[in-house]
Amino acid sequence: MKNFYPYTVLAIAVFVTVLFVSHSLSSMPSKVIETPYSTALELIEEDSVRSVVMDGDTLTLHPNMEKYVNGETAKTNGYAWVWKSERAGEMAHLEELMLTHHVQYEAEEPSSWVTYLMFGIVGCFLIAQFLPLRANPNQKIFSFMGHNAQRAENVDVSFKDVAGYDEVKGQLGELVAFLRDPKSFSRLGAELPRGTLLWGPPGTGKTHLARAAAGEAEVPFFFIGGSDFVEMFVGVGASRVRSLFQSARKVAPSIIFIDEIDAIGGHRTTAGQVGNPEREQTLNALMTEMDGFKPDSGIVILAATNRPDSLDPALRRRGRFDRAIFVGPPTTQVREQILRTHVNGKAGGKIDFSLVARLTSGMVGADMRAIVNEAALIATRESAKAILTDHFVRAIENVAVGHKDRSRRLSENDRRVVAVHEAGHAVVRAAQGRAKDITRVSIIPTTSGALGYNLNTPEEENDTLLRTRRELLEEVVHLLGGRAAEEVVTHEVTTGASDDLKRANLLLYRMVTMYGLSQRLYNRVTDEETIVFSEETRRTVDGEIQELLAGCHATAKEIVSANQPTVNRLAADLLEHEELSGEPLMGILREVARAKPMQTT
Repeated sequence: MKNFYPYTVLAIAVFVTVLFVSHSLSSMPSKVIETPYSTALELIEEDSVRSVVMDGDTLTLHPNMEKYVNGETAKTNGYAWVWKSERAGEMAHLEELMLTHHVQYEAEEPSSWVTYLMFGIVGCFLIAQFLPLRANPNQKIFSFMGHNAQRAENVDVSFKDVAGYDEVKGQLGELVAFLRDPKSFSRLGAELPRGTLLWGPPGTGKTHLARAAAGEAEVPFFFIGGSDFVEMFVGVGASRVRSLFQSARKVAPSIIFIDEIDAIGGHRTTAGQVGNPEREQTLNALMTEMDGFKPDSGIVILAATNRPDSLDPALRRRGRFDRAIFVGPPTTQVREQILRTHVNGKAGGKIDFSLVARLTSGMVGADMRAIVNEAALIATRESAKAILTDHFVRAIENVAVGHKDRSRRLSENDRRVVAVHEAGHAVVRAAQGRAKDITRVSIIPTTSGALGYNLNTPEEENDTLLRTRRELLEEVVHLLGGRAAEEVVTHEVTTGASDDLKRANLLLYRMVTMYGLSQRLYNRVTDEETIVFSEETRRTVDGEIQELLAGCHATAKEIVSANQPTVNRLAADLLEHEELSGEPLMGILREVARAKPMQTT
């Protein structure tokens, strides 16, 4: 394509010149006679005029065939008379006369050049595509119809570069063995799945695992996003699918990896609905290519998605993407391994990886990488010799709640309210028996918009995937602790609890409608897409959420009221020091009275 632009310029110049000459010759008669007004009238009355074209105040009279003028036969393309109006009323009278004698009358179309120019651009594009073929026969015409997948011949990543996920690597290892020796599987009649789907939350390393499989097998790796197939022109996506598989076959064994496959593989429309023809043709082409595979073709197809339930059932049937591998959030142990992997090669000092891994509860591999980079930046700004644990703690704060914004000055009243609010959160958490989880309490505003925050770290590894109804309700009580402290201590409520209230309502909504933990709906659930609640059921949902919210709020106020002196002391220390951690914080929270377990009925 490097020669595309010179040829394009040349083609445009040639085309414009040809169009100008041809248009000029076709629009001008071979002979033009200027005629006075009286002669123009006579010509029209004698039916010697076939048509008249008006351009401003100038008329071009084209002669009628087989009429004799001055002893010569006037042909349509022979000669014409040109008359220019110079007196008022002449044009109107001439138009009336033309109407009487049925003379075709039209105005010159100034936009005709636009049409010629459009044809010229299309022609230039074709010429510019054809000309380079003489120098490079391998270049494709309409290259946008071909795939634009990234191709890596020698992938420098293998399974040893992927921390954790041993089960996932084990399943992918079968694909690697197949790529190395396809006949070893066919010897006993075994066939590997034609397509393998990697699914899980964003940032868990699905693409990294696919590249590692290619590196482990030492085969070419084709990477493309699902959205790269979709174009506004029907048929382009299907052509790209065929082009991609053709390229993979030429260098087999190889791996094709389609990221975000739901962009083209989502549920197709049902009968009677208007769908997307381009997307559906692309999906059909993908399924056809997969059906055409031979067991020993040497091609492995991997795809990734965050929502496997959104894929069309035909794509998930046997013989296509019939194997699904879950790539979930890493456990505490895996997060520690990921951190060590990312720190490797950097100037790491004494780092408590176990603490950092607990601080990053709920985060994924992409978050780990961002935190390691942020810690390195903090250490660099401080001219430190090595990255230490404190750098990681501050990096986690920056990623989770934003950088500290000390230039943002709050009024004394706002600072007091924020201090009371954050003290309320900490006291409620401590009353629930989780004081050691609180790492830091701060009333320094952050760049994310927060005016203060509690940084919580589970004291013990907490990789439990299942949560009880009581645990969820206790989390709601903790979220409402700040609002409860404002009410009890300041006897006012502010907008500072808006985010807490939003999260509390969302958690209760999911608890009632999605997790099957409702006391009224008898295990009725929805996935927010396929099951639609009736109006009566919606009222039941709203009523239960309101009742649970009121109960959790009452519990939070009860805890704050029972520990109001501790709330006041913690708020006062926050106003003095702006943030507390370690023993100064634990010394205050030890005074908190343990709350009664929540009633779940």
